[in-house]
Amino acid sequence: MSVQSISREQIALPDCQDVGTDLDSASAPTGIHGISDMPGHLIRRLHQVAVALFGESTAGFGITPVQYATMAAAARFPSIDQRSLADLVAFDASTIGDVIRRLERRGLLKRTPGITDRRVKHVELTRDGYALLEEIDPLIVQAQQALLAPLSSGEAAILMYLLRKLAALSDERSLASVHDLS
Repeated sequence: MSVQSISREQIALPDCQDVGTDLDSASAPTGIHGISDMPGHLIRRLHQVAVALFGESTAGFGITPVQYATMAAAARFPSIDQRSLADLVAFDASTIGDVIRRLERRGLLKRTPGITDRRVKHVELTRDGYALLEEIDPLIVQAQQALLAPLSSGEAAILMYLLRKLAALSDERSLASVHDLS
């Protein structure tokens, strides 16, 4: 059964009335005191957990989630131009420049000017960059699994589907486009 064909009646939610399992609550008006029913608040809380898990997993490597995403995109798309890289990691072009500069200073990335337009900068991982990714990738996978661990595999699949859908449908409100790196 595809995730798109699941009806409300087919979703087995745990009995946790105190955390708001009512599927209609997402459309109900929410006051300032009902922040636990606000999707933005819940997303922020989960983002805090995700960043904490990332930090615990990569402690000692001195890498941030945005730096990791930048390196992962550069590994997936060798010689990508800086603007396209910014789009892939959903970051604005000026901020990604700072991220790339920090990674470049550490010897993890290098930028080269374009052949036809020298203003265009292409980004590539260095050997040290590839080595770091190889070392921390399994740790990142474990952190992502830990984030979803409280959910059943079906719930995790539904959550991921809904997060991707919401990100894609909200793309025009974002500072940068959201693209799939897989």
